[in-house]
Amino acid sequence: MLMRTVRNALPFFSYNLTQVGYGKIALVCFGLVAPKEQVGWFAAAFVLADVIPQWSYASSGALLPLWTRLYENGRWEEMIRLRQRLLDILLFASIPVWISLSFFAPEICGLLGPRYIPSAPVLRIVACRSVLAVLDGFLGHGFLVSVNRLKERQTALAVSFFLLAALSTALGYLWGAEGVAIGLFISDAVLISQYLRIISKIGMPIEWPAMVPGILAGAIMAATGIVLPQGAQPLLKLFLIILVYVAALTLLSKGRLAEAGRTLQECIR
Repeated sequence: MLMRTVRNALPFFSYNLTQVGYGKIALVCFGLVAPKEQVGWFAAAFVLADVIPQWSYASSGALLPLWTRLYENGRWEEMIRLRQRLLDILLFASIPVWISLSFFAPEICGLLGPRYIPSAPVLRIVACRSVLAVLDGFLGHGFLVSVNRLKERQTALAVSFFLLAALSTALGYLWGAEGVAIGLFISDAVLISQYLRIISKIGMPIEWPAMVPGILAGAIMAATGIVLPQGAQPLLKLFLIILVYVAALTLLSKGRLAEAGRTLQECIR
């Protein structure tokens, strides 16, 4: 009885072990080839960039019972519509976070103390996790688990795990903390591409209507931040560029933005 329980639980245990290890392997491998201060710079940037993704993992976990119920009851069209509406919200919200972290990286790292100011270039790279890691939580931890594709997700995680270990060691040795950040970006992108392939394979491909207006609005937001005076108050600049992002997004995709607002209201209620 005990051994049968262990065998049944082993796939879930190994899956969680792989998931937890993926977020830590870059630090472990980089620590083998770099001095302590560079490891600290990367760790600080990684923690700052990982705040929003951790919240998204919690929200994806909250969606699991709903998505699983819809899938098990054969209500796939409703499930896909809900996924699309929530994906729009994630993209509209995570893109400005990405740009804000990248643009204000020196000020954000400076809040941790003078010794972490060299983390700013690293944060500018790993800030992309505000989009990629959020998609990992939404598509992987949420959607793929709910449609009983646990084994496929574990395989995708394992591939990116070993890729990240190799890139962290090689690029970290060559280019230091920024090299590890580049390796993390590549492995995250490979992980999301594997998720999209799995989702398409099961006949539930994802559409990205919110991606183009979100990226265009984000580009306008970044351009606004560049042209603002360098000596301006950071909080004022942040408020202004977010305001520009919302205005640009309203012009480019008013309908989807309004729909995202209604979805968010429904979720809060």
